[in-house]
Amino acid sequence: MSNQPDLNTRAEIEKLAALISLPAGELQSLAEGGAENLRGLRRRINQRIFDDRRSQFRALEKFTRLLPQGTVAKLAENALGPKLAGRVVGEMDPIRGFKIAKRLPASFLADAVPAADPAKVREIIPYLSAELIRDVALILVKRGAYILMGRFADALSAPAIRAVVGAIDDDAVLLNIAFYMEEKTQLTKVVQMIDNVRIARLIRTGTEKTLWPQALSVIDNVSSELRARLANIMVDQDEATLNDLVSVAHEQNLWGPVLRALDKVNVKHHRKVVNLPALKDENILGGLVASAYEEGLLESALPLVRPMREAGRKVVAHAALKQGAEVAEAALWAAQNTGQWDLILELAEYLNTEERDLIAGLPILRKPQVLRDVLTAGAADNKIALLLDIIERMDAPGRRVVAEVAVDNDGNLLESVIDVARKSGSWQTLAVMLAELDGKGRSLAGQIFRRQTDDDRAAFTAAAEEKGVWDTLAGDLGGEAA
Repeated sequence: MSNQPDLNTRAEIEKLAALISLPAGELQSLAEGGAENLRGLRRRINQRIFDDRRSQFRALEKFTRLLPQGTVAKLAENALGPKLAGRVVGEMDPIRGFKIAKRLPASFLADAVPAADPAKVREIIPYLSAELIRDVALILVKRGAYILMGRFADALSAPAIRAVVGAIDDDAVLLNIAFYMEEKTQLTKVVQMIDNVRIARLIRTGTEKTLWPQALSVIDNVSSELRARLANIMVDQDEATLNDLVSVAHEQNLWGPVLRALDKVNVKHHRKVVNLPALKDENILGGLVASAYEEGLLESALPLVRPMREAGRKVVAHAALKQGAEVAEAALWAAQNTGQWDLILELAEYLNTEERDLIAGLPILRKPQVLRDVLTAGAADNKIALLLDIIERMDAPGRRVVAEVAVDNDGNLLESVIDVARKSGSWQTLAVMLAELDGKGRSLAGQIFRRQTDDDRAAFTAAAEEKGVWDTLAGDLGGEAA
């Protein structure tokens, strides 16, 4: 899995590189600062650029106020040229700037926009006609000026957005413009004007032209409601397209946007997605789990395991544990917070000896409420035998907490453990666990054991003697059956 920065940070690096005329690769070390800091840096640099000689351009703008607007437009086109005109118009108030700009040809405006202060241009754009904006946009598209177009896309009026989107047939162009949009919070407004057929085309373009990062950036930066619409369109694509998405997400560290999208997908699509051939790779699933942990998305990712086929679940179980104790601990907390211990217990059945040892040593399994919930889930799903195996691997303090939880509340959980010990012959594990109790705890356990059959008591006594703990237990667990 790649260590590439998140999508918004990538976009900011590329915008900064374009501003200062450097290859984006030379600025990768700035990625650690994150998108917001990079955006602030870029805007400060941009401000310094346009502050340079601003007083001279303001003086020239004041001079133009003495002339008719038509004359100023002709002066700009025939004498000043687009770059100088862009600086001068950028000093005008928005209404006057609009009145000059609307008299200039689209080709001239396309040349002038890069030279003008972006903040000033954004104030003028809403006044321009949709047709003029469309014509300027088409010229900029031919130049591949996607970063420049993204700088102003969110400032367009609704008619202008419709005119531009309708005129640009190449979906890759739209994806690139959206990727570089200055204010991603406005992306929802733009995408809401695009019908589902075009959205599906845009998503397919993501794989056909290796633009999955751009497509996912769009999905990740719209409102929750719109993200659900886009995500459902995304997962409705064919298997080849979705396999490509999985590969790119793994290679370019894009699992965060993918998981946030899947969190909004109708559950009927989950089975199709999680059983993709590409997700049978343990390395890919390991990267997914690691990303889910890093981005705080484990609670969203857990439900995706449910519709997996058994082979996939096995791969997930091993891949998750390979990420280490920290990730495993977080995954168990995700199960605790969302009430999904039944799922965790199903996955735990696939774990090998080493992996079960790791689980047994996690701090979360020293928390009484957690253990109470785990044992309750285990009793409900007939997974107590599995839990006894993990308990046996715990250290003494861990076994003590388990035993205290088991005898609490009239010992209902202990009764469930005894039932399993009877069927599986796990009396030794039970004896070692109960030996960790203090006197009060052993007394409570004794009350429960005196309700058991003579055969069960005899089997438990023999196991406790074999493990060398019967002397500790005899005073409370010995005696006649009730």
